[in-house]
Amino acid sequence: MSIRLNRETFVRRAILLALVALVPLGRATAQAGVGEGEGDSLGASPQRRALEDAVRGRVEQVVQQQVGLTDDQMGQLRGVNERYAAQRRDLVRQEREIRLSLRDEIQQGQQANQQHVDEMMGKLLSIQSQRVDLVRSEQKDLAKFMTPVQRVKYAAIQERLRQRLQQMRRQRLEGAGKPAPRLRPPPKPHAP
Repeated sequence: MSIRLNRETFVRRAILLALVALVPLGRATAQAGVGEGEGDSLGASPQRRALEDAVRGRVEQVVQQQVGLTDDQMGQLRGVNERYAAQRRDLVRQEREIRLSLRDEIQQGQQANQQHVDEMMGKLLSIQSQRVDLVRSEQKDLAKFMTPVQRVKYAAIQERLRQRLQQMRRQRLEGAGKPAPRLRPPPKPHAP
């Protein structure tokens, strides 16, 4: 049973990593707490890289089929994704660092450094602005070889993958005994 659980965990992580590497994650994932940069498999085993490649290939097939892209368009899409991936990962990394810093500061209660919190909020807003600029630029590049309908279909696939990644992250956290991050406050108890 232990071997099966380890294999299942390995497969889940490989799928997660492959999806993160393939899909340009941006505004939705950062807001939802799903990070990038986890897909770096430079030091990974050959089996892991092979599995990631297989999953990435399958996702590309789905994208090509559902969006209706030609082989040439698919090659151009890969190029656009590669061009923006580093910038996107950097923004997600910066935002994660700022949010952690804010969390640490807020946990200090009344002793929180107000000036530091204000600076971090300003940086957070700047990152969100940079993300919007990145999406605009990316959409401009995609419009060079994709129709508006294809871009909308591609965005829908990206969103579904983001949601799936978020779900996998929550399940992984819950499996590790950590509470899953809440997107909404808990419901208020009803008075009898």
